[in-house]
Amino acid sequence: MSADARPFVSIIVPVLNGGPPFRELLNALAALTWPAERREILIVDNGSTDDTAAVAARTGHTVITEPEPGAARARNAGVARARGRILAFTDADCLVTRRWLDELVAPFADPAVGGVGGRTETYRPVTPAERHAARIQHLDAERHLAHPTFPFAPTANAAFRREVFDAIGGFDPAFPWGEPIDFCKRLVRDTGFRLAYAPRAVVFHRARASTADFCRQQWGYGYSQALLCAKYGDEVRWGPRQEWGARWGVWRAGLDLPLALLRRARRADALEASWLEFKRQMARRRGFTAAVRERGLKLS
Repeated sequence: MSADARPFVSIIVPVLNGGPPFRELLNALAALTWPAERREILIVDNGSTDDTAAVAARTGHTVITEPEPGAARARNAGVARARGRILAFTDADCLVTRRWLDELVAPFADPAVGGVGGRTETYRPVTPAERHAARIQHLDAERHLAHPTFPFAPTANAAFRREVFDAIGGFDPAFPWGEPIDFCKRLVRDTGFRLAYAPRAVVFHRARASTADFCRQQWGYGYSQALLCAKYGDEVRWGPRQEWGARWGVWRAGLDLPLALLRRARRADALEASWLEFKRQMARRRGFTAAVRERGLKLS
């Protein structure tokens, strides 16, 4: 495809106190092979108290201020200012590869495609929490796009047509976490578009380094699961069977711990993996019950 034939793309990056990883992302975005005249980069400062906005401004990119906290509001602020036919998203704790945009935009050659998710790998996992994030591939778009009820592309590595936003609106700020799941659900349900996977559109994501931060993230995922069950109660049943299934997930992870102790001599990471999976399941369960309690949700 010639440079002139390529669609104009808006890259939207929400950021809060980005620090050194954000600077690395800016350098990676500058090295993209997609023609500079066919793209713009919109940095949405979501209330940073460090020099994030100043650092972004020095690059010449458009800097948007969104004082109301929340990734959904930040991304929507970027969408409102974007000029592109295609809107691409990544996060401040990510590193894009040089041909990321070329590969992410390629599936839009099919007019039936409304959204695309790329392949996201964990960046240099060192700590136990980072290693477990890499094990479970929690931002694996290929797996998430195959979900029978809530297929979605994680916004660490995703792109959507402008027409999708015109048809269904933006990300729902009622979701403090999990807003891409809700957005993609509406895309599939309310438009004639479909979602696609771009395996060569690679982004490296910095996972939460500490176990506490990892569990807080998983707590948020559980919280969003409850919100999704409530919003789409006509499609998602949450009764005694589902409740016991969720509890069994936690118990099963706990029961695996003694087995991991026995396997430790043969597999050095067995205990670490089992312990962190138990912590993850517990955090998600607590987040789910917190949402039900705090929001007064009525689940079918």
